[in-house]
Amino acid sequence: MKNIKKSITNQSPIQCRWCGKEKKQSQYFKCSIENHVNICSDCINKKYTDLCDKTDKAKAILICCHYLDIAFKYDIFKSLAIGEGIGIYIRQLNLRQNPDNFEQGILSGSFELITDPKEHIRNQAKDKISSIINELEMIRNDI
Repeated sequence: MKNIKKSITNQSPIQCRWCGKEKKQSQYFKCSIENHVNICSDCINKKYTDLCDKTDKAKAILICCHYLDIAFKYDIFKSLAIGEGIGIYIRQLNLRQNPDNFEQGILSGSFELITDPKEHIRNQAKDKISSIINELEMIRNDI
């Protein structure tokens, strides 16, 4: 364990492509280093926030995925709770050990762009209501 810790602490800083500052590897998302895009987490989080001010969350994450050269997976996006953003999305993608870059993610067919965010919200509400109705029917049948 000590050897692993030493190798991590002895790694040289990486210069962020966007802000130009040299930062420790721990200040980057893993995919940024692996894909050699070298955009620090502060910069990508700021870009995500700026994009969310201009467009919907799905498009903001899609654009950040492009910058980081990682796959956009619609099912991961759908699983994000309110307030969860690009950092949680990347963690979920890493948990699935998804090696796809942005292009491979698009070509694999797992890409789905939300063209109408209100429709997406309506569909989520319909799914929730259907789930509640099903539960109530099961309870009524048990009575």
